[in-house]
Amino acid sequence: MKRAAGLGGKLARARNRVYHRFFKFPHHRRRHYESVCRSFHPVTHHARAGLAKSLLEEHGDAGTAGRLVDDGFLEWSGTRHHPLADAVVEAARSVLDAGALQSMQARSRELQQNLVVQRLDGELEKRSPFLRFALDPRVLATAAAYLGVLPMLDGIYLWYSPNERSSTDRNSSQLFHIDPTGYRELKLFVHVTDVTHDTGPLTLVRAAASRKLYPLFAHHTGSIADAEVQRIVGRDAIVALTGPAGTVTGADTSTCFHYGSRQGTRRRVLVHFHYMSPYVPRFPLLGRLRNDRYAYLVDEESSALERHVLGCG
Repeated sequence: MKRAAGLGGKLARARNRVYHRFFKFPHHRRRHYESVCRSFHPVTHHARAGLAKSLLEEHGDAGTAGRLVDDGFLEWSGTRHHPLADAVVEAARSVLDAGALQSMQARSRELQQNLVVQRLDGELEKRSPFLRFALDPRVLATAAAYLGVLPMLDGIYLWYSPNERSSTDRNSSQLFHIDPTGYRELKLFVHVTDVTHDTGPLTLVRAAASRKLYPLFAHHTGSIADAEVQRIVGRDAIVALTGPAGTVTGADTSTCFHYGSRQGTRRRVLVHFHYMSPYVPRFPLLGRLRNDRYAYLVDEESSALERHVLGCG
C-alpha cells in the first residue's frame, strides 16, 4: 500500500514537472493540447458544441465575450448588476455566520496565509443560490462564448483575504504571476464585502499587454516584480477589480498576469465560480468527461445543459 502511494506521488511530481516545462509557456501549446483532446472525444464534444450553440443563440452577449478576449476581465455592476448576485451574497454571509469565517480566520493565523479558500460543496443543493448562479444561462453563455466550448464547473469556493501581512516569497499570490490551467479559463467572483483598493483586490494586466510578457518569462514558475511589469506594459495596462458587495467580476488568470490579497486595511470576502474547458492540461490525460464533485447533483429533472456543466454529460 505504501509502495503504491509512493509511486503515485512520484508520478504526480513527474506530471507536474512535465506540465510546467511544456504547458506554462508558450501560451499556444495549451490551445493545441486542447484541440487534440477534443479529437479524442468526438461524441462528447459534438454534444457540448450543440448545447453551446443553442445557449448562445438565446443568451449570448457578444460584447462581453469580446471584452474578455481583449481585456481578460469583466465587471457586472450598476445597470449590469447580475440579478442573482444579492442572493449569493446573502447565502455566503449565512455560511460565514455559521462558523466558516471563524474557521478561516483561525486557519489564516495558524498557517500565516494571505488567502484562505473553502469549497462550498456542503452548501449546494438544486435550489441553492450558489448553484442557481453557477448554472444561470447568462453566466454559462458568457463562459461558453469565451472558452469556445460549453464549460465544466470545476468548483465553487469562498475566498477570505485578511490582508494582514505581506509576503516576499517569489511564489506568493501577492506578486504578479499566471495560472496556466488551460488555454483560457474563467473565474467569476461575487463580492461578499465591498472590494476597494485597500482590501487587496485582484489586480491584473490586460490580456493584450500580458501577451507581451510571455516570451520574456518562458520558463519561469515564480513571479515577476511590479517594476518589471510596469516597465514592459505601462501602468495603464494594470487594472484592479473593485466594487461594492454584490458586484460580479471575472478574470482569465490563465491569460492575464495578476496578483491579489496584498496587505491592506480591511478584509476581502468573495464567492468564486470556476469554469474551464474539460480538455485543459491540468485535467487527466486527454480530458475530464466527469466531475464527481458535482455529478451527484444531477437527477432525472436535470437538463442536458446542466448535466454537462456539472460533469455528468
